[in-house]
Amino acid sequence: MLPGYDSEAFLTTLIHQIGWLPFLLVLCVFVALILWLFCRCLQQKSYLGKWVVFSVVLTLSVQACCSVLWSLGYPFLNASFPLVIGNFNTVIHLWLIGLALSVFRGERIVRDFPYDPKLHLPRYRLSIALQKISQ
Repeated sequence: MLPGYDSEAFLTTLIHQIGWLPFLLVLCVFVALILWLFCRCLQQKSYLGKWVVFSVVLTLSVQACCSVLWSLGYPFLNASFPLVIGNFNTVIHLWLIGLALSVFRGERIVRDFPYDPKLHLPRYRLSIALQKISQ
């Protein structure tokens, strides 16, 4: 057994014991999830929603890429594959995906309105006069 076969080296253990097909299946399912999130991100009309979903996609995909590279023998960063290993990590990843899904759910509710300079005029005008008092 490899050290860390139940955590960081899970994908390596999967390749070694079962074969390449389950590894590629896990990888394809995860890539499909990331691509679906990214396509929905590009369709998002709200800039804030677009950046929230993009940050979720970027976080999950960078961690997955580092894990796959580490499993294939290129130790860039030691990271666990998202949604597979660890209790706390899985909860954080599910929370991030839930955040992205809540942005998709509320896309019809929250919209960015175009900037209208008439709406952003000051309501009160103050005039300040300074006078020099001679003694």
